[in-house]
Amino acid sequence: MDRDKILLTLCRLGLSWKSFWKIFEQIEDLKLLAEHPDVIDTIKGIKKSTKQKIVSINWNDDPTERLKDLGIKYITVFSPDYPSRLKKIPYPPYVLFYRGNLSVLEKPCVAVVGSRKASTKG
Repeated sequence: MDRDKILLTLCRLGLSWKSFWKIFEQIEDLKLLAEHPDVIDTIKGIKKSTKQKIVSINWNDDPTERLKDLGIKYITVFSPDYPSRLKKIPYPPYVLFYRGNLSVLEKPCVAVVGSRKASTKG
């Protein structure tokens, strides 16, 4: 399994960027994770429940098929086409999903950030 499909599989699990980066900092070759999922037990700073999810992954599933059906493209942080501005932040998203032309992210842009559960104070 190639590195991008491994990242997509981890993303489908709902693995946070914090957990992903802890794994990546300790296992640089992510193929090792897919070939020997029990290596996750050697990773420090990962919750037990997250480790259990990773061990239970069916690495034979192709995560790209559903995306193709929906017309959704993706790019990973390791791709040379990954937006340069995002690479500069401390923990960039390890997978970006998009439709359309990704190159627009290289132009000046505006982002709107909101909360899913806004409080009165917020």
